[in-house]
Amino acid sequence: MAPAFTIPSTTRASLKTSRILLLQSGAVLTHRDHHHYPDACFFDHGDLLAAHISVAEDTHLVGHWRGQSVALVEVEDEQLLPEHMVCRRLRELLPLLDGDGFVLLSRAMQLSHWERDHRYCGRCGGKMDGEQHEFAKICRQCNNRCYPRISPCVIGVVLREDRVLLARGPNHPPAMYTAIAGFIEAGESAEQAFAREVEEEVGLKVGNLRYCGSQSWPFPGQLMLAFCADHEAGDIKVDGVEIESADWFSLNALPPIPPEFTISGRLIRALCSQTNREDCAARS
Repeated sequence: MAPAFTIPSTTRASLKTSRILLLQSGAVLTHRDHHHYPDACFFDHGDLLAAHISVAEDTHLVGHWRGQSVALVEVEDEQLLPEHMVCRRLRELLPLLDGDGFVLLSRAMQLSHWERDHRYCGRCGGKMDGEQHEFAKICRQCNNRCYPRISPCVIGVVLREDRVLLARGPNHPPAMYTAIAGFIEAGESAEQAFAREVEEEVGLKVGNLRYCGSQSWPFPGQLMLAFCADHEAGDIKVDGVEIESADWFSLNALPPIPPEFTISGRLIRALCSQTNREDCAARS
């Protein structure tokens, strides 16, 4: 089946012929009484005119949703909104989105962060101008060129016989456990970073790392590289900062875990499916 959302090869969209995503202060504007996502996040040019939202005719093309172009519009922070529009943080919307909807809003959010954070050149302080044929900004004073920032991160689970290590941090939803994650430091490989993060956050040494996939994650602009690893030594000792609780869980009795479209949710569910297949094979 073809994906509902596709990323374009061009950068500009016409507001008069596009569905429009509105972002304000890092949040997504949605229709208050529309609860089907991401459709509730789409507006048209008439909605902008009625709300007195003034923007240029040409703006960023996020991609195509079911064949129709989707444009991104930044609403000024002080802009007053009509009652039928409401701001929602992307994290609020995660349980309401499918995989394609998440990719759409994820890309829009990352382009928005890039736009807001690169108005001026970090090298000379000059004003940055957007390029017409690629997602890039260039300083006309010193020719510094900037692209949307992507920060590589690692995420993964550790196996110990028939149990999996899951953890939760202070910002996770109540009772939800997930995979260990962290940023790759300068000079590290992804494998080295994952081994370091596990040891720093929960005090365990791991080995036999296996790459399991990747996912873009817009908080604010990570590329998550996923791994499975085997426990080699150590007992759980959480750092109390990034991680507040961690434990070994049976793959047949897991706590609440992230949605299936997230890389951590897919990774954990894939391990459960593999375990179930092996159990069935052992009993046959």
